[in-house]
Amino acid sequence: MLETTEGAVKVALHRARKSLGAVQEELLKGELSLPESEKSKTFLRALTAAYQMGDIATLVMLSYQDVLEPEVMISIVNNKLLWSHVSAKQANFDTISMMAA
Repeated sequence: MLETTEGAVKVALHRARKSLGAVQEELLKGELSLPESEKSKTFLRALTAAYQMGDIATLVMLSYQDVLEPEVMISIVNNKLLWSHVSAKQANFDTISMMAA
């Protein structure tokens, strides 16, 4: 699937957490507005649900709605694939560790 190192994943996670903190600060200060249109809210709900469930097909389908820039959707899908891969590796490692114990 994706070839990456554990260090690269940790760096990406650190950057993501830092970015989320900045967005949270902007929301709290009222500098970042939430979408007001029902269409935008519906899109974001669908995007969030598909991401949380790991539904790559739905994420790809949502990318065709021209709501977000293609680069943003590609990043979202790649991120989900990366984390799915990391989770699978961890599950395999945990299983092997339990068998060895």
